[in-house]
Amino acid sequence: MRVALCLSGQPRTWRHCIDSLRRFVDGHEVTTFLHLWDEVPEDEVAALVAAYRPAAHLVTARPAFADEKRRMAERWHYRPPFSIFDMFHAVGLSLGLALAHKGPDGKAAPFDAILRVRYDSRFDDHMLDAWFQERAIVTPDSWHPEQGYNDQFAFGRPAFMRLYAAFANWLPRGMETYRYNVFQPEIILRQYLDGVAMVPVKALPLRITLLREGQEDLSFDKLTDQPMVHAQKAENWRRYAAEVLPADLVAKLDFSHYAETPLAVDKRLDELLAPLDATAQERLLQAPWPERILAADAFLGGQVSQLSGNGMLTAEEYERLRLLCAALIHRMPRDEPMEADAAILHALSCNESDAHRAAEWLRLFGAPGLARMEQRVGRLDVLARAMTHADPFRQAFYKGWRLD
Repeated sequence: MRVALCLSGQPRTWRHCIDSLRRFVDGHEVTTFLHLWDEVPEDEVAALVAAYRPAAHLVTARPAFADEKRRMAERWHYRPPFSIFDMFHAVGLSLGLALAHKGPDGKAAPFDAILRVRYDSRFDDHMLDAWFQERAIVTPDSWHPEQGYNDQFAFGRPAFMRLYAAFANWLPRGMETYRYNVFQPEIILRQYLDGVAMVPVKALPLRITLLREGQEDLSFDKLTDQPMVHAQKAENWRRYAAEVLPADLVAKLDFSHYAETPLAVDKRLDELLAPLDATAQERLLQAPWPERILAADAFLGGQVSQLSGNGMLTAEEYERLRLLCAALIHRMPRDEPMEADAAILHALSCNESDAHRAAEWLRLFGAPGLARMEQRVGRLDVLARAMTHADPFRQAFYKGWRLD
């Protein structure tokens, strides 16, 4: 079948997604179309064009959508998703390339279907022939609130996808009809498709996910969403509001996110790791645990000053150490088996899932495991002090590092 493949969005992890996309559409006659923002470096645009070999590609400036974003903020104060306007504008432009494409005879290209995806979508599936018989737009049955449709993938006949593309033009005025207190793109998309475009939509099983930066080496089944990505998005919206919107309006807005503390600590860890050479970073994050725990102890000792003067940690130092333990573990390989040295760092992490892993290891190995862990603690300095400061399993925890 003849398929127009339309890509848009930020090309963050495309090199690690393109092969799964090719497998997904394999067996069909595919014509590719790309949209990119002009903020993408020229050499990266050239690499994308060389890899995807599009029939047409479009590089445009990102519109300001200043009036639209102000009106959104005036009505929806909790994390107004300003980027929805940019996102669907780009979607519409990429679909427009396919809808306007001419074949060798100069006539409109007779595509059987048009497929809209993101550059960072990774697939573990194959496009079904049955989809071409559907009198509906096909969308995944995952990643959306109950009242919404997935907003990252769509497949359908050209007539249906023309209406899908028109969502970007409808949104600035159509958002005024949105009836919920929190603005969610998936819900407004469904409101448009069901009630305005009146396009049938089928949410079907599809093994597709987003590949976030830092997850490139993980298998499909190990990929999870990253709360800090959404915290960063909220921070970007907060920054935009502070720079562009009136101060009295900004004061009403709430961009808080449960992962904002992990995000801030992760950024701080970037700064702390920057002076270390590659060998030192590898020893701290990837060496065998007997060596790694010593490197972590030395690194953390340099970040915790022990101001009490009696060899004990202050409450503030203890919490700083727990935050940095979580940030370090977040950078380490995910599939490592737990052992005594690893259990020490995990127990002291303020990430709830890390502490759970350590507690489960102690439950499985019982008294011998605890004795082994206590023996390994004896080799350490600041981590040993932290273990005696308080019961690590009776502390407050954060949940925003990652979804396990």
